[in-house]
Amino acid sequence: MKKLLITGLIAMGAMFFAPAKAHAQVIATFDVPFSKDINNVPVQGSSGSYHTVVTYLGGNSYSVTVNGNPDGNPNTSLVPGTPAPPGPVPKSGVGTLSFNFNSTLGGLISATGGTASNTAYVGAPGGNLGGPNNVAFGTAAGVSPAAWQINSGLTLRYTALDETFYVAPHGGNSFTGTFTLAQPLTNIASIAASYQDSGQQYTFTQQLVPEPATAAMALPGLLPMAPLALMALRRRRKATSDVEVDEAEA
Repeated sequence: MKKLLITGLIAMGAMFFAPAKAHAQVIATFDVPFSKDINNVPVQGSSGSYHTVVTYLGGNSYSVTVNGNPDGNPNTSLVPGTPAPPGPVPKSGVGTLSFNFNSTLGGLISATGGTASNTAYVGAPGGNLGGPNNVAFGTAAGVSPAAWQINSGLTLRYTALDETFYVAPHGGNSFTGTFTLAQPLTNIASIAASYQDSGQQYTFTQQLVPEPATAAMALPGLLPMAPLALMALRRRRKATSDVEVDEAEA
């Protein structure tokens, strides 16, 4: 019994104090919806949303992936370059992707862009058409710097060099960018995302709850267990001794 208790305490200590291994983990998943102007009107007829995933890669490195959600106004013509008729403007692809990282210490965290790339559209024919002129978005795959310009600083921005590299409006291709931050993961309070092009706009701010250190969370509940375990061990030893004395007297 004594060995089991000691082994258990050692195992719990090892679990909470062992150095954490670096591994990729998703820290934010959110949809960026279309923006409205001061009159509550969608900016340039924008509609729908874009799915965004931010992943922590270890150290101060991260990646962000953006896909068009299958929502918003559909294209009204399958002929690229044909102006949209009167009515809802088709959802546009986006080729300008901007991010701000708000710090728990106040202000913005400086970001340095690493790489940027997109896959080519592989969805249904015509499914990537949109915008006021119903053009085709994301027809080609590309990597920076040939396809994407990256601006670093307090605002991290990826800009496609032309519409062939845009994120398609309703899905079918994907954008991925990597970057580093000047502050650690625990300092990120929120991530503000802004996507645009063809005059349409999509914005959203995702709040992050900093992940407390595992040991800090566990120790307040773990430490009281040690005295209790020792008390149980002492009681058992005392009970055993009492039995031995009784047997001896008998």
